[in-house]
Amino acid sequence: MQQTEITPAVTTDESTPLLSSSNAQPSDNTTSPRPWYSRPSPFWLLPACSLIALSWGLMVAPRVNLYVEIVCEYYYASEANSIGFVGGLAQSGKLNGVDIVARTLAAKSSIIPSIIGIGGLPAIMDRFTFYQPGSNLSYYAPLESDDDDIPNVECNIPEVQAITSNLLLFMSLCCAVPCALGTLSDRKGRRIALLIATAGMTLNHCNIILVGTYSQTLGPYFLLFGALLEGLSGGPMLSLLAACHAYMSDCVEPERRSIVFGWLAAVIYLGVSLGPVPAGWIVAATRSYLSVFYIAVAVFISFFLFVLFILPESLTPEKQAENEHKQKLEKQTREHSSWWRRNVLSIFEALMLFIPKNADSKRHEDQGAISRLVRGNHALIFAAIMSCLNFVAFLGMQAVLILYTTLVFKWTVMDQGIFIFLITGPRAFVLMVLFPIIIRWLKRDGSPPKETFLQTAAKDATFLTQDTLTPEPGDGLFDEFTAKDLQARKALKFDIWALRFGFIIETISFIGYGLTPTGFGFYVIGIFQCLSAMVLPTIKSLLINLVPHSKTGEVLGATGVLEALMRILAPLLFNTIYSLTVSTVPHAVWLVIAALMGTGAVLSFCVKVKKIEKGKGLARRDDVIE
Repeated sequence: MQQTEITPAVTTDESTPLLSSSNAQPSDNTTSPRPWYSRPSPFWLLPACSLIALSWGLMVAPRVNLYVEIVCEYYYASEANSIGFVGGLAQSGKLNGVDIVARTLAAKSSIIPSIIGIGGLPAIMDRFTFYQPGSNLSYYAPLESDDDDIPNVECNIPEVQAITSNLLLFMSLCCAVPCALGTLSDRKGRRIALLIATAGMTLNHCNIILVGTYSQTLGPYFLLFGALLEGLSGGPMLSLLAACHAYMSDCVEPERRSIVFGWLAAVIYLGVSLGPVPAGWIVAATRSYLSVFYIAVAVFISFFLFVLFILPESLTPEKQAENEHKQKLEKQTREHSSWWRRNVLSIFEALMLFIPKNADSKRHEDQGAISRLVRGNHALIFAAIMSCLNFVAFLGMQAVLILYTTLVFKWTVMDQGIFIFLITGPRAFVLMVLFPIIIRWLKRDGSPPKETFLQTAAKDATFLTQDTLTPEPGDGLFDEFTAKDLQARKALKFDIWALRFGFIIETISFIGYGLTPTGFGFYVIGIFQCLSAMVLPTIKSLLINLVPHSKTGEVLGATGVLEALMRILAPLLFNTIYSLTVSTVPHAVWLVIAALMGTGAVLSFCVKVKKIEKGKGLARRDDVIE
């Protein structure tokens, strides 16, 4: 009898990596592997992202302080000439021009410093504005103060801080313009999303330099124009990080995504931690906040050129065509919908991905493999809410940290840089060293389990008889699905417990921020908060693993839409709270953030993992969701 060689069918699902590993053989003999410089890998982006993060770190403290000084200059000029701010920024009834002159005269001089003059820019601005009572004119006088502290002490008052907080609110609203780069990256590749996001950041920071140079001509409101440009490109960091996560998820297996995302978060934290201290040196040496923005723009342009000419595309043309075909089919189903649904509600259609499916309905055949291990059908929406809460906490801390520490602890740019280093440097250690060690200790690195005696015997029998054994389900002979499910369940269980631990640490930390009366206590709590560093990569990994691979960009885009909404709601909440309580209870905002983190901790206990019966694989069950 002539023996027939049976070639097993090759099937792909969410657990199959989009890109084969470097040691994998080509699918046919006619296809040769691509050279190393054209093969996509997470290691292409990690060094580049570290430079982007370093530029972010350089601007953390100088950015807010520059806004404070621009607003301060405009505030004193407006009040001294008895005119209010336009656009809702005026704090009417706080001070008038005569009060300001009386206050400054009592402080030994009526000279109000100009940040542009301190920055050593145009000579005409290197002077100070003061007001003469009974006159509508203002004039300039040379600098006569020996106080060269940056930030300027004359601007460290609750009135200026409240106005700056409102300006940051309006800038955040401009940055929150919805931008659907997630589905675009699924159809056209990840590089296009990276290019658009980088272009938006570059234009915004060029606008900041322009406003800082000509602040007396343009005023603080022109900052909103750059923020709007950045919002149209997806937001200051949202689209860039989402595209990076999508790129890396294309290159690795699902079991290793949390590790790779941890590396990405680690280089981000490392770059941000190394930036603030050099920023303090640069500002002190140049006497200008704008010098760090020039450096950042140079880094952004370099990253844009790197993506354009060097970075290999991670999404193959075949996969792009497949994703585009799926999106066209989904679009055809909405052709007969109303104009309101197509043009207005379509902005939020990506959020439909998070709506729980009917537990009694049949699951889609392309459903993510790991999602079958989650108890109930609300895991995805819970994960999305936790991601939003984590992002809201970041926005809240970003919105008030510099303002709060400047007002309460009288910190300078250097002090703030040291604090940012202490809260980001240890996070990089946790994610790059501690987190991978724990994962490998728990055998979550994706390595296959050891073969049992029966599995080895089955392979030997196949080799001797030149035939294929097809054991029945549940006979324990070669139940590969059970081994896969057990490994995935172990990984998922670790992710969930890491989220629970992280949210609890975050809650305790923000309560501590609100209660500590000293700057030293603020330092200690910041270091303690670093133990929650695994929340970001873990929750991104959980979100991606709960959907099919073809919807990786879509789920990250949907998360980006939620985060864009949070960019609207978070500033409205935190900046409003801070501006209202800065004169009485400035620490109230930290307690509000702590309450949100406590909510995230509660939700993390609502996501539970299924139990797998010994000898049974979940992949053989029809009703895979309980």
